[in-house]
Amino acid sequence: MKSAYELAMERLDKQSPSRTLSQETKERLADTDSLFRSKIAQRKIFLDDQLKKVRGTPEESAILKQISLEVARLEEECEEQKNRIREDAQP
Repeated sequence: MKSAYELAMERLDKQSPSRTLSQETKERLADTDSLFRSKIAQRKIFLDDQLKKVRGTPEESAILKQISLEVARLEEECEEQKNRIREDAQP
């Protein structure tokens, strides 16, 4: 007798079958993640240096906002690029 979880997983797999990614695709996705993590780290380091210079001034909030916006933009760009990689890998 199957559990409710197993039955649900079977139904889900029938509705949208899971696809396996090739090793090359997995490596491309990992490389993309690594690239964007390094880009985010670079921007954070640069902006943290800028933030240290303006601590306690009105510009501080602008730098903080810039950090969050740039990190969000880079994360979104990373996900878009990974989605393109996944789409290219579809049979």
